[in-house]
Amino acid sequence: MSDERTVPCKGCGKPLLWGETAEGTKIPLDPRAPVYRIVPNAPGASVVNGVTVERDKEAYVTHFA
Repeated sequence: MSDERTVPCKGCGKPLLWGETAEGTKIPLDPRAPVYRIVPNAPGASVVNGVTVERDKEAYVTHFA
């Protein structure tokens, strides 16, 4: 991902975004990790094991995951 908001991780070199928690703590986020949320009957969503899910493009996973 080439994004001016990303910086390379000092440990592994993968791109990350820096976020901030509600308490003001900085947290490294993985801009590539897909995040899915459960949605009721959303058009275009996928069904996995009987549960409807869609990718949430506004959510990120912590880089530590």
